[in-house]
Amino acid sequence: MTNRTVIFVLIVFMFVYRISAKDLAWAAASNGNEADSITYIQFSDMQEALPVSYIWKGRQVLNGDGENHVYSKLHDTLFKQALPAEKLFYNVKAGKALYGKGKHPDYSCRVMTSGRWELFPDAVKYQAYSLRKQPQKSNWNHYFKKYLKKYAADSPVVIKESFTFDWNGEKMELVTASNMSFRTETHVQMSDGRNQKGALPQNRNAALYTISALFQNGTAVLDVFSNIQKVSRSSKAFGPSGSGISFGKPPEGEAYQDYAECVQLGENGRRKKFRCYFDMAGEFEMREYRYFPEFLACDVDGDGKSEMVAYCGGSGSLRQRIVVYRLVNGKPERSFSIAP
Repeated sequence: MTNRTVIFVLIVFMFVYRISAKDLAWAAASNGNEADSITYIQFSDMQEALPVSYIWKGRQVLNGDGENHVYSKLHDTLFKQALPAEKLFYNVKAGKALYGKGKHPDYSCRVMTSGRWELFPDAVKYQAYSLRKQPQKSNWNHYFKKYLKKYAADSPVVIKESFTFDWNGEKMELVTASNMSFRTETHVQMSDGRNQKGALPQNRNAALYTISALFQNGTAVLDVFSNIQKVSRSSKAFGPSGSGISFGKPPEGEAYQDYAECVQLGENGRRKKFRCYFDMAGEFEMREYRYFPEFLACDVDGDGKSEMVAYCGGSGSLRQRIVVYRLVNGKPERSFSIAP
């Protein structure tokens, strides 16, 4: 192939894929140094992909300095020389490659990287649980019950899902407990003043909760996510100092929503779903419960070892962020956090 032909091919390539000369130069530099790479992750409801690893000149730029980084503020500084996610050719959906033929969670995730390595070195087994079919795991139940007690809550433990995988030789179980469920309607209604007491659970210190924890060889070693909110047993919740969430309707003439239910203890100590009522103040807290944490095990930096990635908060959440965890000396540690 002559030099003229090579130049012609490059021009066509740049035109078709809309890649600039700077992008080709960056890619060429990366090919010269396999340690240089950038990796983005995008869960299904995210508006844009976020970087989770950026190795520049052999050094990891996205390090564990304890800060919560904001991508939009760093886009034109820290990531000025990096290829954007849409121009990376290695764009993989975490599906069969991660879960095999087993069950998948009800969300998807894409990984985009400039590197050339196996993204999913560790197979993951996913399991979802219903209220009627709960796992018989005493260590899980003991941990979540104790965790709720720290917040003076006596709601029953309901396991929602688990991810089981070998993380660099360590048996890991990433477990989420949540007593929340939602209906699709989110209409604002006006209280007629009736049913202000509502149906009350037997447990006196009821709460809404979603809690995720990582168990290593059967022992809880990392609190990954938690959101716990007490539910009032009276209309005092709708006062100036109340939480805005109750088992009964607010006073007559006040606006409310009731699209959420939570599992508490009913008659004879059996678990039962109770409707929650909340005013506009309580709606801010309730909105966060719609976004269950989402997870991924993936080698984001090309070191041959998986990192654990947690996506907390949905696209409509003010608390939206991605957190990367690494295994350091056999123990999981929070390494990096970034928001849009």
